[in-house]
Amino acid sequence: MSNNILFCGDPHGCFANIISAVHLHRPEAVILLGDYNLELPLESYLHAIIGMTQIYWIPGNHDFDSTAEYEKSVSLCVVI
Repeated sequence: MSNNILFCGDPHGCFANIISAVHLHRPEAVILLGDYNLELPLESYLHAIIGMTQIYWIPGNHDFDSTAEYEKSVSLCVVI
């Protein structure tokens, strides 16, 4: 068994490549590295992979531009 971890940075609202990579490579964990530019809560973008892998996130500098952006990213903590 190997420890596969997928690191993904700066999606800027585009999560399709991350979801495709999780389906293809089946990592044990995904580390999201900030600058999400969310219009919806983060889990709504990642619903296709929630439960398939562990998901960790580190907010980027633009994820704190407003209270609303911050709240959309921290909501994932409750889901996973």
